[in-house]
Amino acid sequence: MSAGHIVAGQCVDVAASTDAYYGNALPTHSAGNPAFISTFTKSASGWTHETYQGGVLVSSVAAPVPTFSTCDTTEGFFDGMQLGWAVAAAMVVVYVIRRPYR
Repeated sequence: MSAGHIVAGQCVDVAASTDAYYGNALPTHSAGNPAFISTFTKSASGWTHETYQGGVLVSSVAAPVPTFSTCDTTEGFFDGMQLGWAVAAAMVVVYVIRRPYR
């Protein structure tokens, strides 16, 4: 069992969960006068939420640490493995049933 987090409907590794969450976030644009653009940027200390006005950085604060639901990253592999064994077993059953008639 390998621990993971559910991010955007996919099970990702624990180490990659925050990167997947903030890395996929599109910059937001607030219309008005003046217009603001908010984006998330990864730095050495972690993720920051930056706000720009007219291309000038207005504020930069540490992004909150998100919490995610847990999942098992190996679950997809085991589902495929079970399906593969089911197909193999069905092929053996068909072979055994058809063998006496030859």
